Amino acid sequence: MRRVTALAVLALLLCSSMAFGAAGDFTYGGDLRVRESIFSNNPLPNGGTMPDFNFFRIRPRLWGNYGISDNMSVQAMVTNEFRHYVDPDNETWDFPDEWFIDNLYLDINDLAGGKLDLRIGRQNLIYGTGKVILDGTPGDGSRSIYMDAIKASWSGFENMTVDLLGIYNSAENLLVINGQDRNLTNYTGQDPDLEMDELGIGVYLKHKGLSEGWPMEAYLLMKQEAEYGAAESSTINTIGLRLMPKLSDSLSGNLELAYQMGSQGDIDKSGYMLDAKVTMTVAALEQYKTKASVGLYLLSGDDPGTADDEAWTPAFSRWPQYSELYIYSFATHPGSVADWQNVMMPYVAVSAVPHAKVSSTALLGMMQAPQEDGVDGTGRGILFTWWNKFKVKEGIFREKDSLSGHLLLEAVMPGDYYADDADTATWLRWEFIYSFK
Repeated sequence: MRRVTALAVLALLLCSSMAFGAAGDFTYGGDLRVRESIFSNNPLPNGGTMPDFNFFRIRPRLWGNYGISDNMSVQAMVTNEFRHYVDPDNETWDFPDEWFIDNLYLDINDLAGGKLDLRIGRQNLIYGTGKVILDGTPGDGSRSIYMDAIKASWSGFENMTVDLLGIYNSAENLLVINGQDRNLTNYTGQDPDLEMDELGIGVYLKHKGLSEGWPMEAYLLMKQEAEYGAAESSTINTIGLRLMPKLSDSLSGNLELAYQMGSQGDIDKSGYMLDAKVTMTVAALEQYKTKASVGLYLLSGDDPGTADDEAWTPAFSRWPQYSELYIYSFATHPGSVADWQNVMMPYVAVSAVPHAKVSSTALLGMMQAPQEDGVDGTGRGILFTWWNKFKVKEGIFREKDSLSGHLLLEAVMPGDYYADDADTATWLRWEFIYSFK
């Protein structure tokens, strides 16, 4: 049934573009991403250690947009990602792997007197800093983040927009060529019995603020996860508020609070999240656009002394967030990579632009576990990340193309939450992206 539904949507969009004639504007583009990731000694709460990895990822993408009319267009994107593993030997992502429909949606804008916009189909949804809604396909890493969704945006209220969301994510992408049966909603292996479909319904409000310089957002998201394997189906409802105050010309902030409640079988679920940061422009280093930040990230953990589950559940947000390396340290069971929960991390960060084509951000965080469910204590360890992003050149082969990249270094010095002999975990990744349009 899911395959029939997906193909029917595809046919509907294509037929719609044909029905409105071939006189509309057509634009296209694409990119090619090449990266290598090397990491080692990543500790696990059960006292073990992740295997060391060294692998290349090559991801080509092509997209096109056809303007059917002044207020209607179709966007499509096809993607592939194949890999080469240096260590360990792994052939599961070998060339040519699979080509799949990454985005395919219909935009209908300016309805109801210009107050209503609709986006229907496979699309990327990112809200706020991505702590609740960002990635609908965590099972393939950063290869894709799409969600099969309908989004209705209403701007008929003064100083406020309201988005209504309906999401249905299948564990398997059915619009593929040379399909590899990838499990996209979870890291639960290739066993079909462990596939988990997801359903989400939500409302997201964006307001310019009750007073100038105090924009705010609020949301309600209801998510249901289908049963998979021995796990029963679960529901989790998340309500949240985000404030982004501009306190002065040199001082700004971000504060997001969220609470969850739901159930999985006979188990009651709840959880909370706090994401806070204050950022100051460093006047003495203004020529380098230097900014310093102090923040706190706090996610509840499951109290082992109760029959309920009090751990935070990342709804559609199982992605690296603050660390590419540390997401694997949540992997206490299949399906839990990037399962952010039971962590408290105060941190400091500094960002700068030392050159017109280079930007750099360093973060140092002290991680704790609110609930003692590791090997011994609650000290998760010290996290260090260093992002270096650079632009190489624009206008290489055509007017609108560019080559850019980044170098990312990370390290985690484990605390007593892990085994006594746990070594410092390290991560290195370089990347180049060529894009054109």
